[in-house]
Amino acid sequence: MLNLRFPSHHTFWFSALLLDLFAQVKDETFKEVVTKVLLERVLCHRPHPWGVVMTLIELIRDPKCDFFSHKFTRTYPEIHAMLRKISTHVNAS
Repeated sequence: MLNLRFPSHHTFWFSALLLDLFAQVKDETFKEVVTKVLLERVLCHRPHPWGVVMTLIELIRDPKCDFFSHKFTRTYPEIHAMLRKISTHVNAS
């Protein structure tokens, strides 16, 4: 996720690529790893890279990704609660 930094054309392109892959790839392991890496970067100490935050928000918000229908989002109750809280804040704005 080194390519998800400050606002730029490169960050936008890489974020769009990840979101498109997430929507099209059928492998649940791929989707779980992408989510895990994004969450790890957001849960660590600040400052959070802008591109990581925006990609995670778009992943949750985009209906093509159907984020909460995947089993890995419900495996651990703590992670599920955190993702729901993020989703509530994202969809409220």
